[in-house]
Amino acid sequence: MLTTRRWITLLLPPVAALSQSACTLIGYGVGAVTDARNKQTFEAAAFGPAYLELGTKITVVLLDSSEVKGKYAGLELEAPEEYAERYAAARADLAPRFALPGLGEPITVIYDTGARLEAELAGFDFRRLIVVMDERHTVWLAVLEELAFADGAIAGDELALLVDQGALPVMTGIALDDATLAGGRREERARIPLDGVRHIVHMPSSGRTKGLITGAVVDVAVIVAAVACASSDCLTSPGWNLGH
Repeated sequence: MLTTRRWITLLLPPVAALSQSACTLIGYGVGAVTDARNKQTFEAAAFGPAYLELGTKITVVLLDSSEVKGKYAGLELEAPEEYAERYAAARADLAPRFALPGLGEPITVIYDTGARLEAELAGFDFRRLIVVMDERHTVWLAVLEELAFADGAIAGDELALLVDQGALPVMTGIALDDATLAGGRREERARIPLDGVRHIVHMPSSGRTKGLITGAVVDVAVIVAAVACASSDCLTSPGWNLGH
């Protein structure tokens, strides 16, 4: 039967070894620095659906600096009735400084080449005008000279500025699964309009994971070696001699 002194003799070397090693914490710290260096930040206006893999953990920073965290679930179009409500409110706020057509209203798209396209307005997205003819089409605002409609017209560069500044709502939003909203409220699925987003942040965790595993392996090796030493002739060395 092991005496108390013998238990102390057996436990002292691994405890001492672990206190001197702490490679797990060191590895995690080194990995955290690596992850911080590899942090990716995407501006909302330039974000594309293929920039991140589905399921990637991200932080969405809103215009008011609050944050929503979750797993990236792709880009989604806003429900037509919800977008119509937001667009109507923005249109009213911008009048009379800027005249804008209503959704579904006939419009004439005038390109910078002079070409014209007759269609109906469906909405806006970052850097794009969405129109409907026989089906939905995209018109890049960069090549739009003017948008004409029954009550007036507006220049393409003015439209682009209104969209980029968030004065006009965009149809696309970013979807998150297992989302944590500002204040800590949880939602299984959240959709955030991109015109309300400042930027999207992805902080990789691979460096921390690798560092943690590597450090833990080293710590385990140190403990195993110390335990082996405690049960062998190492205990007869002056450093571990407890007088037994």
